[in-house]
Amino acid sequence: MWTEFCVFSLLAVAPPVLELELGQPTGKSVTPLLFGVNAEFFRPGLADGVRGRRREFAAALHDSGVRTIRFPGGNAAYYYLPESRELTLELAHKAGHWEFRENAPPNNRFTRLEDLAAFAKEARVGLIYQLPCLFYLDGDRPRALIRSKLSEKAGNYDRDRIEEGVAWGLAIVRRLRALKAPIAAWEVGNEEFALCSARDYARVAVAYLRALQKLDPRTPVFLVGTGKGWLPGLVPPLRRAGVLGAVSAFQAHYPFGNWPGPGRPDRRGDPTALAPGDLKIEKYIRAAVEGRRKLGIEAKPIAVTETMVLRHRLWDPAAVVPTFGHALCYAWNWMALIESPHVSAAVFHDLETPFFGMLRYDVGFDPARKRFVWLEAAGQSSVLDPVFRHEYVLSPTGYANRLLAGLIGGELLRTNISTTPDFRVVATRDCVVAVNRGATPRRVSVPFQQATAESLVADGLDARLPGQYRYRTLAPIDVPEALANSRVLRPGAPVFEFPPYSVTRVRRMDRPAAVAPATVETAPLP
Repeated sequence: MWTEFCVFSLLAVAPPVLELELGQPTGKSVTPLLFGVNAEFFRPGLADGVRGRRREFAAALHDSGVRTIRFPGGNAAYYYLPESRELTLELAHKAGHWEFRENAPPNNRFTRLEDLAAFAKEARVGLIYQLPCLFYLDGDRPRALIRSKLSEKAGNYDRDRIEEGVAWGLAIVRRLRALKAPIAAWEVGNEEFALCSARDYARVAVAYLRALQKLDPRTPVFLVGTGKGWLPGLVPPLRRAGVLGAVSAFQAHYPFGNWPGPGRPDRRGDPTALAPGDLKIEKYIRAAVEGRRKLGIEAKPIAVTETMVLRHRLWDPAAVVPTFGHALCYAWNWMALIESPHVSAAVFHDLETPFFGMLRYDVGFDPARKRFVWLEAAGQSSVLDPVFRHEYVLSPTGYANRLLAGLIGGELLRTNISTTPDFRVVATRDCVVAVNRGATPRRVSVPFQQATAESLVADGLDARLPGQYRYRTLAPIDVPEALANSRVLRPGAPVFEFPPYSVTRVRRMDRPAAVAPATVETAPLP
C-alpha cells in the first residue's frame, strides 16, 4: 500500500517524460551567419578589442556565441571613411549623425580596417561588411554618390557620382581581400529606403553587383529589402539590368515587432513581463514571402541584418536587456530565425552598450538603479559597485546565444516536440537545444546513447551580474517505469531534466560530431 501510494504521489507531481524523436532533415543548415551582431566602429569594446585586447575580446565574442560581426555597424555605414578619423567625424556631423563625437569618450574610438581584418582572421570571426551607397571620399573631400536626405544636410551633392563612389567602395573590397579578412557577406548599404529613392539605390546596387560578380563572385551579397513599398521599386530595375541573380538575399530589419510592450507602463522595466514575449516571427516571415512571391523573388532568402526582441520605445532597455529574462525571450525567438527556411542570416542589433548589447566593456554597475553605465560617460556621479574597468562583461543573452551556437555545422532535423509559449526545441543529429520559459521542469529522453548536457540558469529573471547566472552540468536522471510515458522509453536513452527558466544544450557523444566552422574553444562560465 505504501509503495503504491508513493508511486501515485510521484505520478501526480513529477513532470512527464517527453521522448524526443529526430526526424528527417529540414534542409536548413546552421551557419555562423545566423549568429551575428551589429558592431558600430566607434564603440570602445570593439575598437580597443581589435587594437590591443584581442585575446580578451575574442574570448568574449566566442563565449557569447557571436560568430559574425556586421561592420561599420548600421547607420555608421553612411559616414564611415576608413582612411580618416577626422573626415569621418566631419561627415557624420554634417550629415546629422552625432553618435561618433570627440566629447563623448564611450563613442569616440575609431576602428581601422587593418586592425579589424587582423582580429577577425585571428579569432575566426566572419565579417558582414556594409558597402557605402550615399557618400565616398574624393581625395580629402567627402562627396555624395546620389541625392539623399543626408546629402541635403551635408550639402555635398552636385551631381550623381555613382561610378566614382562605387569604385571607391570596391577599393575597400580589394583592401579587405588583400588583408585576408574573412568576409562572410557584402551588404550594399543599410536602410537607404528611408533616405533616397528606390530608383537611385537600384542604380548603385546594379553597379556594385556587376563589379562584385567580376571581383568577388563567391561571396554572398545582401541588398536592402526593408521598407514599405521598397522592393516593388527595386526589383524591376535589377531584373532589367540582368543582375537579380547575383543577389544572395534581400535584408530585413525589425520585421517582427509584434511584441509591443508590457501592457502596463509600470512594467516597462520588468524582465518577468519581457521573458514570455512572442515576436510572431513565423507570421511576419510568411507575410514577407508572400510579398516577394508577387515580385517573383520568393526563392531569395531573407537576411535579417538587424533585429531585437523588443520595441525599445515601449520598454526600458537599460532595465530589461541585461537581464536573464531577456536571455529567455531572445533564445526562444531566435530559434524561429534559426529554423526558418527563408532566413539565411540573423544579426542582433547591438554588440555593446550598457543598456542594449550582447556584452559590456569598461562599465560599472549602479545597484540603486540596477543599471550598467559607462565608466567614461560624462557627469557620472552614481556610486558604482561593482566596477568592471577595461573588462568585458557578457550578458545572460550572450551566454544563451553561446548554447544556441552549438548547432553550427549541423543540419536541422524535424522533431516530434511541438513548440509552446513555454518550451521550444531545435535539434541537429548531434546537438539539441531547448528553451524552458515555464516554472515546471521538463524531462526529455534524447535519442543518443551517450550525451552531455549543460543548462544556463539564474537566481531569477532579474539576474544581470556575473555570478547571478551560470551554467549547470546536467546528469541523466533515473526514471521509474511508472513515471515514464505510457510506453517504455528507449533502452539506454538518457533522460535529462531541463530546469525551469533555462536554456539547455545536449551534445551527442556516441559518435564524432560534425566540425563546426568558424569557432574556437570557449572558456567555461565563471
